[in-house]
Amino acid sequence: MKEKGLLFDTQVEYGSKEHFFHFLWGYLLPSISILTNQRKAHEVVYYVETSGPIMDEVMTEILNLLNIRCSILSKNDFASLQDKEIVPRWDLYLLHNYILDIEKGDFTHISEFQKSTLLLNILSEKNFEKTFRETILETRNCILSAVQKTETYTTILQENRNQILVIKRSESPDFYSQTGSAEIKGYGMDRRGLVDIDAFIKTTENSQPCIVAYEPGRHSMVHQISTLHVSKGLIGIKGAEFANLLWMKEQSKVLLIRPASMKTPPVQNTLAALMNLYFTEIVSEEEKYPSLLKLNIEKNLS
Repeated sequence: MKEKGLLFDTQVEYGSKEHFFHFLWGYLLPSISILTNQRKAHEVVYYVETSGPIMDEVMTEILNLLNIRCSILSKNDFASLQDKEIVPRWDLYLLHNYILDIEKGDFTHISEFQKSTLLLNILSEKNFEKTFRETILETRNCILSAVQKTETYTTILQENRNQILVIKRSESPDFYSQTGSAEIKGYGMDRRGLVDIDAFIKTTENSQPCIVAYEPGRHSMVHQISTLHVSKGLIGIKGAEFANLLWMKEQSKVLLIRPASMKTPPVQNTLAALMNLYFTEIVSEEEKYPSLLKLNIEKNLS
């Protein structure tokens, strides 16, 4: 039986598959797209490379959810595979308008992406945007359909309707600490996060929809997908959690708070437009740990 590895593409340097946004959009989702389209290829056994202990749990959960036969290998075992298929970097593809200079902006990394002839050729293909969106939605709907059949989804649907979520970022697991073995150090609150969340929520007790705190890192992927899908909106500081905009219903409200000095590519804006969400960005001068009480965001929630 033929063995094939699904290879994370490092030809253009952009993040690490050990971190959630790049893992989800640059490895897991496009891998699921490949695997679901190859279900009938019983003569091929597929493998993915480890993405670290946290992301491997997510990969395993989604593979099991979809009943896909695919195993995670260590870096050494994966390297020994003779046949590998490069997985398309959807996290990069989301930036196609900026990379192709259709939209302008003073963002880091974009000029480096524009040096990749391979990437430019892919993004310039006829009907690229239409085909890319169709593939994303096909993959999203495949996963969401499976999630909606779980007890977790049923419970959340019954209990958590009509809520706007304020994202609480998690503390860093040891793997991402300065002494851990992650390729890129730092995670969650180590990097940035909102403060005064509970105090802010207390000031909105009588608001509708109600506003509640949600910490994605404390929950399974099925729980995250379910919670986002039944919510009315999302508030959070710019970060990996916005990868989950994919699961929200059309016309949900999204409020992203960006530290003023943060110039990373606006992939969240593009993703919100792709999913037809109401998207607002607020720039904070408080930098990495802005107080939710001082941002005056109420006018953006009405």
